[in-house]
Amino acid sequence: MARLVLAVAAPLLLSPLVACLLLDALAGGRHRRQQRTRSLLGAGSSVAALALLVAALLLGGRALAGVAGAVAAAAVWVGAVFLTVLAHPWTAARRRADELADVVVVLGTKLGPGGRVPPLLAHRLERAVALWRAVDGPARGVPLVVTGAAVPGSHTSEAAAMARHLVAQGVPSGCVLVEDHATTTEENLRLGSRLASERATASGSAAPRVAVVTNTFHTFRTARTAARLHLRCRVRAAPTPWDLLPAASVRELSILLGERLPVHVLVGAVLAALAVLATTWSG
Repeated sequence: MARLVLAVAAPLLLSPLVACLLLDALAGGRHRRQQRTRSLLGAGSSVAALALLVAALLLGGRALAGVAGAVAAAAVWVGAVFLTVLAHPWTAARRRADELADVVVVLGTKLGPGGRVPPLLAHRLERAVALWRAVDGPARGVPLVVTGAAVPGSHTSEAAAMARHLVAQGVPSGCVLVEDHATTTEENLRLGSRLASERATASGSAAPRVAVVTNTFHTFRTARTAARLHLRCRVRAAPTPWDLLPAASVRELSILLGERLPVHVLVGAVLAALAVLATTWSG
């Protein structure tokens, strides 16, 4: 029974990851040829590995099934983390989606050539403006905080480019607060929230309700980082262009696994040990 469960669970939970690799291989133009090739190879090798795992679990002896069970259990964990990344923006949207905000913080991301705002970041800014207007930002004086430093070799910070984009969209420059030192998600949240708190304190609000805007694939890590920093905020998802979503989601998985690698290794090892016991005991 344990063999059958693992033979079904591993392909099932890893299928979204394989699908994203395949979609990434099909998306984009010639300038992404190397990435597309890597994604295609990753998808193909994953399918082959899963087929071998299923065969070893269902047809192999105890020793082979035990090894396959350990690998399948670790794969199940990776697949579960990836599913969490994909599902989080939709589950989070169901919780107090109509909550008003005193501050809207927009997290930065890599700029395009010449310091232009790329589609990924434009979606974040459009979502932020929509939230800002929904809470009657101009009348209430709700600030929009943009956060992001300049990458090496660039003379324009992410925050400065975002601020220009917002002003061009009709947001008064006095409502845009610029934080141009953050280089990571944690710094975006910490420094952006600090700027928001300073503005709130100046306006007489001791505990501002902060809405943090980022793209769908990034909401889980953002919410987890905010909780770790004990920040009172609500993460709001902006759409991700379909041709960027597969690669961005896979990259997000690698970042999540790398950030807390010892924890994930420990969980995977425990699951693998349990799988070995279950598969070999069931014979």
